[in-house]
Amino acid sequence: MSNDLTQNKFLDDAERQLLERKIKTFMDRDHDRYLPVLVAMRTGARRSEVQLLKASSINWASKTITIMPTKKSKSRELPLDEPTLEALKSYIQRAHLESGDLLFDLNHSHFNRIWKEIKPCKKSFHSLRHTFAINVFRKTKDIQKVMKALGHRSILSTMVYADYAYTTEEMKDIIFW
Repeated sequence: MSNDLTQNKFLDDAERQLLERKIKTFMDRDHDRYLPVLVAMRTGARRSEVQLLKASSINWASKTITIMPTKKSKSRELPLDEPTLEALKSYIQRAHLESGDLLFDLNHSHFNRIWKEIKPCKKSFHSLRHTFAINVFRKTKDIQKVMKALGHRSILSTMVYADYAYTTEEMKDIIFW
């Protein structure tokens, strides 16, 4: 990831809300197809990390999912919201997945087709990761938490999100209190 995070690399609030509505609508019809996008959106997982998820990656008792590292990241355990957990539970039962089975049997081109069908704008799948990071920083104001959530080994990789966490209107509210 380059150190310049522009508007073109993350979803703004309207785009994110549109994607959430589309996912909800499509998930009602076909869980299998759009669940990987929902998981990426809720966890900030890279495409390759979503592809490596196993049924055993989910800890039902703690309501978390463990993202295994790719690239130079660290593994991380992240909480999941109830609707995502329920969708995953239903999917795993319907697909008859065993603990060691891959959660989603998707290759790169299949992933691209799914994203092309559901994306709310002309942004890449990786924009979900950037959007997740910015939202974590907006909520927590803690760059260390963003670093942990993304599995970054270096704070330098994470610092880029601090610059894009606030809209111009939010900055006005902060500066002109």
